[in-house]
This record gives sequence, structure tokens and C-alpha cells, in this order.
Amino acid sequence: MNKLLRYIQITSLTIFAMLFGAGNLIFPIRLGVQGGTSWPWAFLGFCLTGVLVPVIGLLGIVAFEGDYIKFFNRTGKWTGPVLVLISLIIIGPCVVMPRIVAFSYEMLRPFLPSVSLFVYSIAMLGLVFSVSFRKETLLAVIGKILSPLKICAVLFIIAMGLWYGQAAIPSQYSISNLLMDGIVSGYQTLDLIAAIFFGSMIFSLLKMYSASRKETLDRKTLMKIAGIGGLGGGLLLALVYGGLCALSAYNGHGLSSLNEGRIFSAISFRVLGVYGAAIMGFIIFLACFVTIITLSGVTAEYVQKTLSRSKLSYTTSLIINLVITAVIAQLGLAKILNWSLSFITFLYPIFIVITLCNILYAFWHFKPIKVPVLVMFLIISAIKLIAYSKIY
Repeated sequence: MNKLLRYIQITSLTIFAMLFGAGNLIFPIRLGVQGGTSWPWAFLGFCLTGVLVPVIGLLGIVAFEGDYIKFFNRTGKWTGPVLVLISLIIIGPCVVMPRIVAFSYEMLRPFLPSVSLFVYSIAMLGLVFSVSFRKETLLAVIGKILSPLKICAVLFIIAMGLWYGQAAIPSQYSISNLLMDGIVSGYQTLDLIAAIFFGSMIFSLLKMYSASRKETLDRKTLMKIAGIGGLGGGLLLALVYGGLCALSAYNGHGLSSLNEGRIFSAISFRVLGVYGAAIMGFIIFLACFVTIITLSGVTAEYVQKTLSRSKLSYTTSLIINLVITAVIAQLGLAKILNWSLSFITFLYPIFIVITLCNILYAFWHFKPIKVPVLVMFLIISAIKLIAYSKIY
């Protein structure tokens, strides 16, 4: 039992660390600034799509024993691989990984006045490359060291901010607008898609970690650990999100005009002072670093094994992903967030439907999936067309 609890604890912290990247810091902070005294409504909306949906995704991939190919291939022989490719492009080098680089740069920018985004990107991604080889030790390093460090740092700034914060001011937005903004912001974390692929990676890492300790975990035990660990990671996320929303509601006065990365940096200075903000910036860098290592590993493995059919080495595949990430990161945080929003809000409801259908299939043998996915695709397309016609 002690062994099982140890694995569950490490898995919960690892899942939290993997999911708690740039988007998970950016959006709750902005929601708190906008929400003011009504921040709990924005937080509620954010939890629906930023916590509940990713946990459902983790449970879904656990039900498929970590096999994301089988998970998506239920939609069709050609649509499945296309959805996998789209997913990995989004959470990999075209959206999430560049967003992480740009956000961590914004946090450290006040302390690196002579360092450009380009130089920073090369340095950070070079460091990612240098530590992405020993995957068998990744679970222990993330779960035992980096994740607790990150949790302690974020909880510390939340506690300090709430203790010394000013009174929140009323929001200029209605409750319904705040709730909807929270829901859309939860979409933008992309944690559902990430959870599906991280769940697959967790299975692999658990096997490697147990083998390194000369312990054997059967498939049923692996599923139990990953499932309970996913729920634990989701609860940690909800706790921290609520704290971040409250932190910014009580300390974010007059910061709404800043971009998302600079809001958190400014709040860090207000709450902790120059030296405290420098330490916080470094801890946030570690948070982003953990997530981008995980994403680069998942996407590089896909390029190597699926796209190139093992013609490319893992190292070459990793370099390709990191180079693309560095190029797109040069757009800066605000532009990356803006240009990615439209297709994220288009695709996310479709992924939710796929996940729910797969869970129903795994536990209750509910077979339909193509029709529900098609119906959601048509609904979202109609909504997008109506919105486009109103603009033009």
C-alpha cells in the first residue's frame, strides 16, 4: 500500500507540473484582474474547462491504457491520424511551446534588459535539448523536485498577496460575461489535449520509473495509479487557480492594459519587491521548463516514430521541434495568444465530444462517435460563420 501511495503521489505532482505551464499562469491572473470582486464567477467558468475537462481527458486516455492512437482512431481511419497531428502541432511547436517560451521571457525580462527574445529562446530551448535525453529519470525529477518547488513558490506569492493585498474593486463586466470569459480562457490552456498525450506519457514514465527501482507494476495497477493521480493533479490545479484569481483581484489594480505575462510580473513586484520578484521569475521559469520538456518529448517521439517512420532519429526530431518553436516564439506572447484563439475555440468542443464518447465507449460500450463529432463540427462551423458575417 505504501508503494502504491508513493506512486500516486508522484504521479499527481507530475501531472500537475506537466499541465501547470504558461497558460495556467496567464489566464487565471487576467481573469482575477478583470473580475475584481466578482472573480469567483470567472474562476468557476475557468474550472469547468480548465480543470474538469482535462481530468475527464486523463480518465479517458487511462481507459485506453495510454494509447492515444487508438483513442483518436475511433473517429475514422483517416480522421484519427489527422486529429493526432493537429493536436501535436497545437500543443507542440506551433502554439503551446512558443507560448511557454514567450511567457517565461516576459517574467524574466525586467532582470535581463540586454537579452532579446531571440537570444533567450535559443538559450532556453538549448537547455531543453540538453536535458531531454534521460526520460527514465524524468518522472522522479519532475514529481519529487520541480513540482513541489513550483507549488511552494506559487502558494507563497498567493499567501503574501492575499495578506498584504488591497480591497478588490467591482468589475465592469457582468457575471455572465465573466463566466463565459472563464470558460473560453479554460479552452485556451489547451489542457484537455495536453492531458490526453501526457496521460500516454505517464504510462510510459511509470513503467520506466518502476523498472529503474526494480519494481513491477501490472497494467491494472498502472491504470489505477494514473487515474487517481489525475484526480489529485486536477484538485491541485483548482486550488492554485483559485489562489491566482484572488491574488490578481486584490493586487492587480490598474494593470488590465498590460499583456498577460507582464500582469503577473507587475504583481510579483508589488507583492514581493525586486528580489522576491526575481526569485519568483526563476521559479516560473522552472514551471515553464518542466512543461516544455514534456511537450518536446511527446512531439519529438511522434515525429520520429509516426511521421518519419523511424527514418529520423529522436535527436533530429527533437531539434526540428525546437527550431520551429524558436521561430514562432519571436511573434511574442500577445500575438501568439491572439492568432491561436480562433482555431482553439473551434477545435476544443470537438475534442470534448471525442473524449466523452470514448469514456462512454470504454465503460458502457457506447459505440457512436462519428455522428456526435460531425454534429459538433457543424454547430461550431455555423456559429463561426454567423460571427464572421456580423463582423463583415
